[in-house]
Amino acid sequence: MRASINETSIAFDDMGRGPAVILLHGFPGNRQIWEPQIGCLADRGFRVIAPDLRGFGESGAGDKPFSIRVMADDIAKLMKHLGIGRAVLVGMSLGGEIVMELLKRHPRKVVAGEIIAPLLPPVDAAEKNRLWGLSELVREGHVETALAGICHWYFADREAGEESATKERFRELSKMVQPDTLAGGLAYWESYQGRTGRRGRHSHPVLLLTAAHDRISPPERAAEMLSLFSRGRHQVLAGAGRLLNLESPEAFNQALLDFLQEISHCKPGRLRLAVDRVKSGMGFNLPQGQEEDPENLQEGAATA
Repeated sequence: MRASINETSIAFDDMGRGPAVILLHGFPGNRQIWEPQIGCLADRGFRVIAPDLRGFGESGAGDKPFSIRVMADDIAKLMKHLGIGRAVLVGMSLGGEIVMELLKRHPRKVVAGEIIAPLLPPVDAAEKNRLWGLSELVREGHVETALAGICHWYFADREAGEESATKERFRELSKMVQPDTLAGGLAYWESYQGRTGRRGRHSHPVLLLTAAHDRISPPERAAEMLSLFSRGRHQVLAGAGRLLNLESPEAFNQALLDFLQEISHCKPGRLRLAVDRVKSGMGFNLPQGQEEDPENLQEGAATA
């Protein structure tokens, strides 16, 4: 499927009926990385939306420079286009950054969040130089060389032949990224300062899911993100690496389904009742024309 969103064309999959779950891929992949999850979630009674972020996969890059804020706005406007008021947002790596931005800028659209293999600041000068060198390769027109370098980096700690099918799948998906988007993403990562230590804690339920063999976002570093959430928990998948949803799909799907069960009480109807109780208890009424937006108090359902 395709829609004109925020001055560009966004490609997406939309499958199932029920509470909405939006899957946001990582860098530099696309929505096809969620193939092991989409059918599983749809069969369990969820409406699953998996978009290609702008500049990735089949989505257009648009005229705007690489920006997490713009990508978050894309998702908020795609939700409105699809008639979805609130959703569980699942983001991997770069997608996790977009989940964080949506929690900040559009909190009422988020039921809960799952952040997978989160984007972390470069660990040292060597890693910053690696990212700078990869972005320079892209700017000089050596896109395939840069992608090969990213792929090698992601799988460098795995033994020869281990996860070869996953590595090849990742390489193929990465080839669909727009060069300017690839360069912009690498530059963003190189200068990334992280989100820990910022003021304010998010009150939404959040699952931080990492993998024991992920050398880019090791669990011990990623765990620092829990300080950002008042209702967050951390789960580590053993035996998986950077692309944990492809390397250990059964364990990954079970972790996601368990989390969706945990937050199943976060229903729009209960939110409305809570809002009404607070307003009545305080003797407060919204001015005429400023009632709660019903779009933000419903979850979308669509036929597969």
